[in-house]
Amino acid sequence: LQKPGESKVEMAKRLPEGLVKIAEDFGPYGHFYKTQVPVLWVEENGKITKISSPKTIRVTAEAMAQTVDRPMLLLSAAVDFEQYAAQYGIVADLFAGPMCGRAYFKEAFTVDATKDWDSLETSFRKIALSRIQQIKNLARIVSKPWWHKFSWMSDEARVLINMDAKPKASDA
Repeated sequence: LQKPGESKVEMAKRLPEGLVKIAEDFGPYGHFYKTQVPVLWVEENGKITKISSPKTIRVTAEAMAQTVDRPMLLLSAAVDFEQYAAQYGIVADLFAGPMCGRAYFKEAFTVDATKDWDSLETSFRKIALSRIQQIKNLARIVSKPWWHKFSWMSDEARVLINMDAKPKASDA
């Protein structure tokens, strides 16, 4: 969280250490662990500042993956899609999948073509669908299935899942 009087840049620089600590504290709870990773850059007052390297993002995600004994999902955590796509590409093999919302579609609300509900739907489809497909393809091909960290699964659940399925690039 951003502390009172702290800039976005200052807060973002604390993320690598903070995210690992949060994973240690909250990792044991629930069935899935939803988290963000450090940011590559921050835009503040019209200025873009580099924050983390891809290596820092990777090392932080690896530390979280070692700490958390359940599947992790990567939140978009208020970053734009171009940054989320880069982040997910860096850590896709460590995460069970994406958990992205606003980054897929936020521009649909502000583009000039959006004038009403119908044009909003058109803008949404034009902007979001290719982004969703991009992350979906990466997840299907690179990410481990969500059940990979479960040490036990009920027989009822096991029959619903093809545990030996291999992703296909042509599946869409």
